[in-house]
Amino acid sequence: MRQLIITLFIFIAFLTSASDRLALVIGNNDYRHIGKLQNPINDANAVADKLQRMGFYVIQLNNGDRAALLRTVHAFSQKINRNTKIALFYYSGHGLQYENQSYLVPVDAKIETGADVPIFTLKGPVGKYRLFEPSS
Repeated sequence: MRQLIITLFIFIAFLTSASDRLALVIGNNDYRHIGKLQNPINDANAVADKLQRMGFYVIQLNNGDRAALLRTVHAFSQKINRNTKIALFYYSGHGLQYENQSYLVPVDAKIETGADVPIFTLKGPVGKYRLFEPSS
């Protein structure tokens, strides 16, 4: 699988110049209220390193709480403009689906019931240039 991803990155690199490639890379390991994970940050670091070597401008966040995720996604979305050819998003960490909507789970999320999902998480993709919107 990693070889396929790396091959895809190389192919994308030949289609664009460095000034029009942006990437947001997030890795969350250290969850405070749910099971910790072993590899997301390692994976995110490897992806970010590869993208940077390919000339991408990379914004990276590791172990982001909800506020940090919101700030980082906002900063990334503000960099996207009409000259952007590729805006790549990579997330490694807990995620979930609730009522037909995908959510990214920040490291500070404390989810005990379904009602907690939109309060403590970050809603998934919603449209062009606006990658994510706050759940609440």
